[in-house]
Amino acid sequence: MEESPTSASDSLQDLDIKNKRLANIVQKGTATLASTGKFNLSNEYNPFQFGPKEQSFVVKKVDANKRFEEINAVFKLIEDARDSKTPRGLVLNPEKVSTKLEFEDHVDQIKNLTVLGKGAYSEVILVKDKQTGNNIALKTIMLIQFHRDQILAWIHLGAENLAPELYSFQMENNSVVMKMEVIKGLSLADVLDKGYIKNLDDSVCLSMFVLEGLLNAYESLRSQNFVHQDMHPGNVMIDNKLSVKLLDFDQARRLLSDPSRDIESIKNDIVGIIRIFCLAYSGYDFNDVFEAKKFLEAKNLEELSSSIEHIPEEQRKELYKIMYMLFESVRHPRQENFGDTKHVSNYVKDYFNRESTNMKKKLAVILFPEKFQEREEPDSGYKFECDSDDYSVWDDPDMDGFVQKVTDEDLRKLGVFSLF
Repeated sequence: MEESPTSASDSLQDLDIKNKRLANIVQKGTATLASTGKFNLSNEYNPFQFGPKEQSFVVKKVDANKRFEEINAVFKLIEDARDSKTPRGLVLNPEKVSTKLEFEDHVDQIKNLTVLGKGAYSEVILVKDKQTGNNIALKTIMLIQFHRDQILAWIHLGAENLAPELYSFQMENNSVVMKMEVIKGLSLADVLDKGYIKNLDDSVCLSMFVLEGLLNAYESLRSQNFVHQDMHPGNVMIDNKLSVKLLDFDQARRLLSDPSRDIESIKNDIVGIIRIFCLAYSGYDFNDVFEAKKFLEAKNLEELSSSIEHIPEEQRKELYKIMYMLFESVRHPRQENFGDTKHVSNYVKDYFNRESTNMKKKLAVILFPEKFQEREEPDSGYKFECDSDDYSVWDDPDMDGFVQKVTDEDLRKLGVFSLF
């Protein structure tokens, strides 16, 4: 017997109007299918649902003109989920997070959440895994905003110690939940905004250090044909071992076979690095990537001089030189080795060799004064004292007493600093 084409949709429409609770749930709440076959309805706030409702996979009224096409499409979705036996998530580091990844494990903590940062699509919050006891960072994005390249680029850079380690990812209702390492350190945005850097010499030191780290991350991503596409100071962290880490892979994508799109994506990453470097070096921030491109393409950076008059001419020339070196790698779309920045990386390494072997140690003292104290000794130059009760910098429980006097050779053995 053929089903009436209007009975189901008409009754749902009437129910939406008559049942205020259901209407409220449709707008703000969730519905889960229980083992009994019935739906459990809730209009309570679910922090795993970030983003507008229209961007999630919702139940919709059937289109009368595409009735059987849509029915078959939903059949396929349900049958694929039933038959594939694919897990809805993976734990990449079981020592850090448990394999039980249910929303209920974090309900109490999320009600009194601590926000660690904000990505392109959602906030990153601090939670505690109840089984492992570890503090972890949790990020949730809508399923429609998810792309596999976000995870692939992140895992690659994390393995190179150039990004926080990704502990697990899973699908939860209409969202993808990611749990990651909590970085003990400072964002570059905080360093620049909160007055850590007091003079030009320290600004130059910081900018060259950050540039080196960003180029390492950029070149590592490029080696696997990825681009980040969201380079800004808030997405750059300096941890208390003085490593630069790149954050937020929401916009990360693998390079495609579309040359024009690939060229623009690579160029935007380079211009993003240039903007960060210029801001850390001089305090000048371009309004956006388009303004930066305009100055760089016209080769008229000298017009910035009126905005950075506090910088001596010699150091301004050094700033412009490095900015031009970076942009020249992406100036012409058809140039050979487009996007190759290895010559700039080598220049930065030579700069550290040329200027001072103590620059990075000096930065450690500036950025993490609670961990280090600086002391100058005439015979051996700078030495550093560390609070022996705090091992977060050293990650070694057997160093009590030893950390009172740390020499360059000691630092090399510990691997805490990458000294040239």
